[in-house]
Amino acid sequence: MKRWTALLLAAACVVCLAGCGKETVVFQEKEFLKAELSRETLAWLEWYNGLSEEEQLAVDYVPAELVGLQYSLAHPLGRVYMYRESDSVVKPKVILSENNRCQFTFSAVSSYLGLGTYTVKGDTLVLHTDDGEYTYTFAVETDGDSIRRLIFDAENSSEFLHFGEFGDGAVFE
Repeated sequence: MKRWTALLLAAACVVCLAGCGKETVVFQEKEFLKAELSRETLAWLEWYNGLSEEEQLAVDYVPAELVGLQYSLAHPLGRVYMYRESDSVVKPKVILSENNRCQFTFSAVSSYLGLGTYTVKGDTLVLHTDDGEYTYTFAVETDGDSIRRLIFDAENSSEFLHFGEFGDGAVFE
């Protein structure tokens, strides 16, 4: 009896080693079921996960499929809010860090990277670029204590959007 039990356990280990962990893939410390992802996204994830941490930080594109499966991306620099309705490969996004630092990426054709600080007062978030040139304002929708969505307020923002394809009322989530 012990021999059969040992054989069954060994067989189970071989099956597990051959198949365990292959049903999921990890992206930024979150697991995703491979069955829910397209081949293109799986290929992108294989490429992305093969990069160094520094190289990953430089990547400015995430497949929309992954964005849709997450509440908002957990990024090494902070929380990411994307304008998903953009047709651009590099979607406009705002990254908010815990230390009130921010990064606003407008478009793939802009060389300007909106690095700066942000403040939240009530239901309004204001981004100020470090160069002092630009201010961008968003209405904030929360879910408890965390920010769920940012809604762009063009009227109270700098006019120049660095070729960004969004306007008043654009939702970043």
